[in-house]
Amino acid sequence: MSFVTSLRRRLHQAQSPDEGFTLIELLVTILLASGIVAGLMYLAVETLQSDQRESDRTETQRDMQLALTFIESELRQAVFVYNADCLTAEPGCPDENPWGLDLPGDMTPVLAFWRLQPFPPNVRDACEDGSADAIPCLSGNSYALVVYSIGTQGPGAGLEDLKGEAGIFRSEMSVTTPDGDGYVSPFSSASAEFGAWPPDGEAPEFSDPTLLVDYVDSGTGSLAAEDEPSCPTPDDFYELTPSADVGAPRSFYACVSDPDVATATAGNQDVVLYLRGNAVGRSGLQRNDTFLPPIESRVFIRGTLDKLPG
Repeated sequence: MSFVTSLRRRLHQAQSPDEGFTLIELLVTILLASGIVAGLMYLAVETLQSDQRESDRTETQRDMQLALTFIESELRQAVFVYNADCLTAEPGCPDENPWGLDLPGDMTPVLAFWRLQPFPPNVRDACEDGSADAIPCLSGNSYALVVYSIGTQGPGAGLEDLKGEAGIFRSEMSVTTPDGDGYVSPFSSASAEFGAWPPDGEAPEFSDPTLLVDYVDSGTGSLAAEDEPSCPTPDDFYELTPSADVGAPRSFYACVSDPDVATATAGNQDVVLYLRGNAVGRSGLQRNDTFLPPIESRVFIRGTLDKLPG
């Protein structure tokens, strides 16, 4: 048999339809295909998770900005803002206990101020029919004391429904009924006495703390040194609120100016607010390195109380 005839027979046998892949060839093909599919699936899942994390961070930062804008809008109507001394038991200023604040154990007051607030509809109706004897109906409004606090999750905190690490809560002492029950006016005389409020024997009643925003950073993560709380200069003008010895989370704090210092302008107050969010807990994010850059806002209080024209 010639060499050409032998080669033709071998080629014919290799092309026979009865021939197939060996078991080893099939296993190698399956393994290669599985590796490619697994790699593509990992890339797809990682991309989706990365997009979700960025979306969670963006949404959290947007919530922080909206919350800060809301607080700003109230501060712009304020006539008096308490500094840190008046949120602690310093001489001349009441602490939160005489104020009558009923806050859970892991909630700390951060910002407190007085603002004008119109009477609610039920009080206005009582003023019209003459049944609101205890309310100064001619003014049409009253001074409300607003308190913003930060609360963190933890055993015994009473904040089990709080999402994220911490949240900002709002409480208020204002006129809610025609008889003025629970309301203690800052005008015990012809002029307001905010610093000495409330008078002895008075028992103001605050509304229950209402959650303004959650997913706030707890302030317990590893922050850079430049992120430590600090107030703008001059040092004798601003006061960190709450004070450093309170031990409150520093993810929400304020710098409140003292209207009595010589550098103050016409007795007005200046407030700088700081707020940091944290997306941990959103869509399964569990790492504590998801805290966000702090946002800052500055509000110049333009209250006209005790001001003279010109």
